[in-house]
Amino acid sequence: MLPTYAEGDRLLVRYGATVSPGDVVIAQLPHAPSGKRPLGVKRLARWEWGKAWLASDNPEQGTDSSVFGALLPENIIGKVVLRLPRKKSEA
Repeated sequence: MLPTYAEGDRLLVRYGATVSPGDVVIAQLPHAPSGKRPLGVKRLARWEWGKAWLASDNPEQGTDSSVFGALLPENIIGKVVLRLPRKKSEA
């Protein structure tokens, strides 16, 4: 599956929104052995035992809960509600 969003896309995020499986969310990802990870744009796959399992729309390139495990609800920052595509470069 290709990534849902491309570099340069702008995302409108509703912070603190209620999220459900299938929603795209902004999440604070846990630290990696090499250091702090940036915020991630991931799809909420499911809730299990009160924790969020996140999936990457491009598993060949991204990381998801199969790598870092389930996240606590407070790590879900907001829900992506709109994508504004990147501007096409002028020729």
